[in-house]
Amino acid sequence: MRIRYRHKNLLIGGSLVLLLLLIGVFAPVLAPENPYQQDLRATFQSPSWQHPFGTDQYGRDVLSRIYYGARLSLVEVIASVGLSLAAGVPLGLLAGYFGGGFDKAMMGALDVLYAFPGIVLTLLIVAMLGPSLINMLIAIAIFSIPMYTRLSRNLALGLK
Repeated sequence: MRIRYRHKNLLIGGSLVLLLLLIGVFAPVLAPENPYQQDLRATFQSPSWQHPFGTDQYGRDVLSRIYYGARLSLVEVIASVGLSLAAGVPLGLLAGYFGGGFDKAMMGALDVLYAFPGIVLTLLIVAMLGPSLINMLIAIAIFSIPMYTRLSRNLALGLK
């Protein structure tokens, strides 16, 4: 219990992540309206009891769209981090375990990825693969692989 009060930033950040996770999971229950249903007579309404955040240009409830957007964001984060972990950790463990030429080649290839700014590399990959959500997740995962590879490599070297 003392740890929670000593690390207030951890408590605040963890609470916000938990809140976002709960909103994403329970979006169908929490959303006051259908986020996709249009009501062109109710466009650009200001906040009210019926629409706490107002409505957009198509008359859709903004609060409901935020709840469903949180759900989509969680899926994107879990997918991109999962892909980068699934690729980066085994590569780092292999590089740390075998060492030598394999380690140098692997780290040299990852240094090439590090040479590009993240947004430029992501845009380049999406431009090559084509515009879609899946391709964006793959691009973000490729950008994140070197971080997990270096971390797992250093852990493997430390244990070795």
